[in-house]
Amino acid sequence: MDYNFFNEDWNPKDFKITFEPIGQKEFLRMVTCIASFPVESQMGRRFYFVVKSNDFILGFIRINSPVISLSNRNNWFETTLSPSQINQHMMNGSVIVPVQPFGYNYLGGKLLTLVCMSNEMSEIIREKTPDYCFFETTSLYGSLKPSSQYDGMKPFLRGFGLTQSELLMYPHNDIFNELRREIEPVYGKPEFKGRVTDTSKSSPKQSEFNSLISILGKNLKFHDIDKYNEFQILKKEHMRTKTQKGYYYSCLGYSNVKEHITTGAPLLEDNKSRFDFKNLQEWWVRKATNRYENLKAENKFRTELEDYRIKEVIDMIR
Repeated sequence: MDYNFFNEDWNPKDFKITFEPIGQKEFLRMVTCIASFPVESQMGRRFYFVVKSNDFILGFIRINSPVISLSNRNNWFETTLSPSQINQHMMNGSVIVPVQPFGYNYLGGKLLTLVCMSNEMSEIIREKTPDYCFFETTSLYGSLKPSSQYDGMKPFLRGFGLTQSELLMYPHNDIFNELRREIEPVYGKPEFKGRVTDTSKSSPKQSEFNSLISILGKNLKFHDIDKYNEFQILKKEHMRTKTQKGYYYSCLGYSNVKEHITTGAPLLEDNKSRFDFKNLQEWWVRKATNRYENLKAENKFRTELEDYRIKEVIDMIR
């Protein structure tokens, strides 16, 4: 696979931003190359996009149906919304991932988020969700990272508290490689080139790690139930970590979204032209230019493309 990922030195004013829909399989193949996180499957409505400039790929977007139960959302609306209210009016930016180092050098995550909230994107979504008026997303690393690509995006995107979530943490490479050495000779499959799972698909390390842990657990349960119980405790107490993710929302240029969704009041616009993409891009250009010039002055402009097909890179901001 040879994808034309962006890794150039351009002034932000020189970008000609476009976005276009792509198929799910193509999306997953490309995101696997650059994403540092597991791209989980989603139910409901899904929209997949690639963002480009002059045929260079800048990043990827997946917008889909939101989860039904989310305390931050209910707190903002001051009521528990019904599934029909959520599905009729809302969408979630579940994958908003820039190519690196474009994301780092040019605030690429902010650009992709602006694409998500643009009037142009909203019109595409309204073909399937006619009363769409509320966009939400959560930061990937939450409290594990001091900053998020969604910070500093008012008035377009606003934060509203932290969610609670639990992550299964990767072991360090020595343990991961030992699991491979012990398990692959027995459970590796020829169709997967000796691996226990298909690592050509989305989030290969997450998938492989989950399979190795599952195989280990099943063997312990069969051969030594005491060791299996100890392993379950180990996973619960030492392999999982609780983290908080920032919750962010946008009313997409409407002034009374809360009343519209909860009471059925007619939807009112509030300077909605701000969300025309040309205006959003102008906002981004100003921010990105400051970022670009500061990195250049401090000799911190990055030039190495982060491609997970080549090596593992973990120092990424989402």
